[in-house]
Amino acid sequence: MKFISLLAALLFSVALSAHAAGDPTYKCITQGKVTYSDEPCVGAKIVDTTPTQGLDKTSGQSRKGADVQRVETQREMGKAMQQITGRAPEQRDKAIKRINLSLKDRQECEALDIGMVHFSTPTPEEEVELYNLRKRYKDLKC
Repeated sequence: MKFISLLAALLFSVALSAHAAGDPTYKCITQGKVTYSDEPCVGAKIVDTTPTQGLDKTSGQSRKGADVQRVETQREMGKAMQQITGRAPEQRDKAIKRINLSLKDRQECEALDIGMVHFSTPTPEEEVELYNLRKRYKDLKC
């Protein structure tokens, strides 16, 4: 039982650190075994690792960690900036993340964004192509 709790805490911390870095977490099933990774694999599903917030047992008030507060602040800043720039908060976040990339890499990232959208429900043959797109996306640090 102690091992399972330790394993769950480890998986949660890995998922949380990956989310904090802005990287997606992938759920991979290989030879019947489920693994979670920040590296894409063939047939990977992206897992939502958004941190949750809890309630303080004594006061009933919402209790938010620093990571949740940071995400909420960034979300509000994105909404405010949308009125000025006309960009959705997600577009703003991508632009900030990619600001240090070369023009060529930024253009490739944009092409990868478009390419990956077409795979909402990929066939087994398309899984390999989607894997390659995700791998390139990660390698470029899009």
